[in-house]
Amino acid sequence: MASLPWSWCFSGFALMLDYSALDVWTGIIAFLIPPTTASVPAFQWVAKRDGDPWLSKVLPVGLLAKFAGSMARYYMIFVLYDGSGDAGRYHEAGAMFASRLRDGAPVHPLPMMEGFPLETQRIADFVGGLYMVSGPSAYVGFLVFTYICYWGQVLVARGFRAAVPEGDHHRFTLLVLFVPSLVFWPSSIGKEALMIGCPGLIAYGGALLLAPRPRMRGAGFFVAGSLLVLLVRPHVAAVAIGALAVAFAVGVLGGFQGIGPEARSARGRAVCLAALVIVLALSAVASTRLARTFNEYDKGGGTLASLGRHGQPDLTWWFGVRSHDHHRPISPPGGSRDGVLPPLPVGGGQRQRAPSRSGGGSR
Repeated sequence: MASLPWSWCFSGFALMLDYSALDVWTGIIAFLIPPTTASVPAFQWVAKRDGDPWLSKVLPVGLLAKFAGSMARYYMIFVLYDGSGDAGRYHEAGAMFASRLRDGAPVHPLPMMEGFPLETQRIADFVGGLYMVSGPSAYVGFLVFTYICYWGQVLVARGFRAAVPEGDHHRFTLLVLFVPSLVFWPSSIGKEALMIGCPGLIAYGGALLLAPRPRMRGAGFFVAGSLLVLLVRPHVAAVAIGALAVAFAVGVLGGFQGIGPEARSARGRAVCLAALVIVLALSAVASTRLARTFNEYDKGGGTLASLGRHGQPDLTWWFGVRSHDHHRPISPPGGSRDGVLPPLPVGGGQRQRAPSRSGGGSR
């Protein structure tokens, strides 16, 4: 009887090999089972590090929920919408990137990425590099991006513990890991997953630097996260760097009032001042990169002209708001309702393609 569960596993594995496509079971074997298995000791280490055994139980459940959300996201994009989302475009571009690189042909330009900003093209290059290892499998792409996104959420929860020791850590962790919008929407190939994973490094590093007991190692997390975000969303990196600079400036000018005695000590002041120097250096890098981005838009006639080249955006599609929705001041716009918990698709009869935008979207 003890061998019965193993026989079920092998039977299921044989059926998967027989009825599933190559990219399905290779993605599951190589990029779902190993990360999930390796995450168990990692979650136990996090629980021990933060002194809360509860984390060793909730973090694996959160990862499984995240993978389930990824599969639902895959079904929405590639089944209901026939691959017409941005994830489908990144998948095609990544497959072409890997194929050209293997053949020794020039990689760029990629036809499906022409006309998009450099930040958007970098996502396709990242997917192509991943496909060089795994082969062109959308399942692999979804799983890897989902895994990066999930660890960003874990770092945000850990940052809250470090910066707000008196907070309700369990409630905050449950919200960050299980809120439906974070379980479903970023769990796919695209910028959203990276813009949760990389800012997670920023949030955790900033929390360590601003905690009642400042730790200089937080600067490493913050710098790494900021540099990665600069490659995808320079303006977001600039906002994060500016926010931390203001926090440090207020702490220095205010004499570190209202924070722990460790921060007011000579060591704490040295950590804060050193971090402030790092933040100022990052601010210079971010402002230069942001100015270059705006200069690219100006060469093309500005942001509105850039949007016009890719087609006028349908505001009704994006926000669920029509002009006649505001005939009475008491009528709330539809977008205010849907923004809290975005609606899920209920059918694929009429496909809606997201309007192409030059500098954003879920690419």
